[in-house]
Amino acid sequence: MVRFSNTGTEAIMYSIRLARSYTKREKIAKFEGGWHGGYDAVHIGVKPPLEEPMSAGLTRGVLKDTVVLPYNDLEAAESAIKREELACVIIEPMLGAGGGIPAEKEFLKGLREICEERGTLLVFDEVITGFRISPGGMQEYYGILPDLTVMGKILGGGFPIGAIGGRREIMELMNPIGKERKEVSFHGGTFCGNPISMVAGLTTLKILEDGRIQKDLNSKGDKIRSELLDVFERNGIDAFLGGLGSIISVHFTKEEVKDIRAAFRADRRKLLEYHTYLISRGIFFLPGHVGALCIAHTKEHFDKLIKCTEDYAKLIS
Repeated sequence: MVRFSNTGTEAIMYSIRLARSYTKREKIAKFEGGWHGGYDAVHIGVKPPLEEPMSAGLTRGVLKDTVVLPYNDLEAAESAIKREELACVIIEPMLGAGGGIPAEKEFLKGLREICEERGTLLVFDEVITGFRISPGGMQEYYGILPDLTVMGKILGGGFPIGAIGGRREIMELMNPIGKERKEVSFHGGTFCGNPISMVAGLTTLKILEDGRIQKDLNSKGDKIRSELLDVFERNGIDAFLGGLGSIISVHFTKEEVKDIRAAFRADRRKLLEYHTYLISRGIFFLPGHVGALCIAHTKEHFDKLIKCTEDYAKLIS
C-alpha cells in the first residue's frame, strides 16, 4: 500500500509515527551521515560534529529517543540495536548529502535480519535512489525488501511529492475508518495526493518503468567514474570515486570511503575548489556534494567534464 504526502520530510515524519504506532515502541535509530529532511527526530548525526544537531530549536526530549548508528559497520550497528527496543531503523541505502556512499549489500542484508529478529521495522529512505538506480530503487538493485519505504523527488515528476509504502498490515494503521482515535496513526494534509503531482508523477513513472533509462545512465555513470579516476591517478592526485550508477561523488583521499567519517577525513577544501573550478567552466556540481546524471546529458557534456577535470588536475599537480 502507498500513501502520499507533499514532501520527503513529511513522509519521513509519518513513517516514523507509523512505526511507533505499529510496534508500540518510542525509540528509533538512524545512521551517521543520513539526511532524512527537516523532521526534528532525525536532525542529528548528519555530519561532523555528529553529536551536534543540524538546527536550532530542537529539544533534548525529541533527540533522546533517537539512536545514531555507524554506517556500513554491521557489528557495531547490531550491538547498538540489540541494546534498545526500537520502533524502526531508518537508512538511506546510499547516503546522498552524506557523500554518495552506497551501503554494502551484506550490511543491508544483515540489518534486515537483525530488524526481523528484534521486531523492529526497517525503513528505506529512497527519496534520492528510488526510481533512479533501478525502477524499484536500491531495494530492487540489492534484492532486500524493507518494511516501509519513503519516496519523493523523482516520484513527482518535478512537482512536490512524498510517499510512504509498505505492507498492508502496517499501512492500515493510517486508515481511520472504523477505528478509535487511539488506534490510528494520523496521516493527512491539504495537498496530499494533489492531482497535478499525481499526473506528473504517473507520467514520469511510465517513462521509467521498463528500466532502460536507468540502465543507460548507470552505465554512463560507471564510465565517468572510471575516467575521472584515471585522470586523477595520471596526475598524482589521491582520489576515491564514489556513488553508484548515475550518482557520482569525488573524495580527495587515499582511503576507501565507506562512511561519513571517512568522507570528512578527505580533503574537503580541495573538493570545494574542484567544484568551484568546474562551475567556472560551465559544469555545475553543488559544491561539496554529489553529481547526478540525467537523460538531457550528452556525450559532449561528459567529454567536457573529463577535459575540465584534466585541466584542474594539471593546475594543482
